[in-house]
Amino acid sequence: MKPRILDLFCGAGGAARGYADAGFEVVGVDNRPQPNYPFEFHLFDALEFDSGCFHAIHASPPCQGYSPQTADQSRHSRLIERTRHRLEGFGVPYVVEIVEGARRHLRNPIRLCGSSFGLDLRRHRYFEANWPLVGKPCEHSWQTPRFQSLDRSMVVAGRLASVVGVHGHINYPGEFEYRKRAMGIDWMKNDELVESIPPAYTRFIGEQLIQYLRNL
Repeated sequence: MKPRILDLFCGAGGAARGYADAGFEVVGVDNRPQPNYPFEFHLFDALEFDSGCFHAIHASPPCQGYSPQTADQSRHSRLIERTRHRLEGFGVPYVVEIVEGARRHLRNPIRLCGSSFGLDLRRHRYFEANWPLVGKPCEHSWQTPRFQSLDRSMVVAGRLASVVGVHGHINYPGEFEYRKRAMGIDWMKNDELVESIPPAYTRFIGEQLIQYLRNL
């Protein structure tokens, strides 16, 4: 029987796919409908959902209140503390994922980068865990300029970007396909994709988590 992991603030399932690839049965919860979520889904407040019989929990609380790309962070909730308090009450291994701007709010986080998994992006994300989670160093050196940049100054200068930017609206023909390939995701719309993480990140975490659960 596969171990079960609860995926809170699940979005369209980027994290979920990685955990499934690692060998978990995944159940997602979000307070917005997620028609493209690829596994069992419950429309519910993530911080009020009963954990039931799960071996572990992953949570990706909203990042807008921590992201430098948000025009007015004060308009958005910061839920890391509430999320951690809720997860600690379940008494099972957990993982909290958030953007780089929230690093100082996490306890001993690790950082993951797309370059470490052969992906054409960086997309640094931080992960807090209440179990011995090991990170993976960035490997930016192999990422060479070959993509159209989203930075206007670079476009004007005729310079290419080393990675695919996965944020905001589509800016040029074919960009959405670049984004999907870079993320390792082919089932989402763009507005879902820009809020996701590459499944490679949570497959890496999930493989460690399964081994940890086996050793309990």
